[in-house]
Amino acid sequence: MPALRKMEMAEIEKMAPKASNGERAAIARQYDELLADYAVGDFCEVTLEEGENRATVKSRFVSAATRKGWDLEFKRTKGDALRFKIVEPKSLEVGV
Repeated sequence: MPALRKMEMAEIEKMAPKASNGERAAIARQYDELLADYAVGDFCEVTLEEGENRATVKSRFVSAATRKGWDLEFKRTKGDALRFKIVEPKSLEVGV
């Protein structure tokens, strides 16, 4: 049986990504800024630009929402649009 322990905050902070000036970090900041004026309960529609990949854009929004402590509930769409609702994260506790 594997051993399991709760990590201390100092250990978690050491794992956090450091500020970066790379292309990925710049893209992450852009998506963070896109969500800056939104809150839990808001519905959003994203219109993809030509050449953008749906899965990539969706993943970037999910990552940005996660950094803000949110989950996103995506609605089915066709074409060049993504729609989602910003929601509170689901509990990680068993049985909740």
